Amino acid sequence: GKGKGSGPRGPVIKTAVNMILRKTAPVLAFTSARRVDGGTGAINVLLQG
Repeated sequence: GKGKGSGPRGPVIKTAVNMILRKTAPVLAFTSARRVDGGTGAINVLLQG
């Protein structure tokens, strides 16, 4: 999710997932999902086929 209980550190899991996706070879792109698909608490990932 958005890490609402993370306090001043911000969203710990979302930040970690962002860093991991940037370093993962088959990941071509990723972005926060549309509101109807989960909003900023969800991520769309484009993988190399």
